[in-house]
Amino acid sequence: MNDQPPAGAATESAFPSSDELEECLPRIRAAPADEGTLRLIVRRPGVGLRESVHSGRLDPAVGLVGDTWAERPSSRTPDRTPHPDMQVTVMNVRVLEAICRDPERCLLAGDQLYV
Repeated sequence: MNDQPPAGAATESAFPSSDELEECLPRIRAAPADEGTLRLIVRRPGVGLRESVHSGRLDPAVGLVGDTWAERPSSRTPDRTPHPDMQVTVMNVRVLEAICRDPERCLLAGDQLYV
C-alpha cells in the first residue's frame, strides 16, 4: 500500500514554508520594541516537560519559580553551572505565531515569557 499522497494533493506541513514565514515578517518587525503584553508563560518542570501557567513568580535565585533553569547545566559557563544571563528568556509572540501551526506545540519552543 502506498502511504504517499497523490501527486498534486495538498498536504499540511508541521512547519510553515520559507515563503509563508517571509509573509509574516512585516507583522513581526512591527512589534513594539519597548513595551508589550505578556501573552504566555511557560515553565519546564522536568526534562522534556512544558507547562503553561496563568501567572508566575520571578525569583533572583531560581528564575521563574517552578522552572528547572537552576538545575540544568550550561555549556556556556566554565563550570557548567546554569548561565546567569539565560535565567529567563523572552520571545516575541508574533514569531511563535508565525512558526507554530499547532497551539499544543507552541510550548516546545523552550522560552518562558512570550510578549
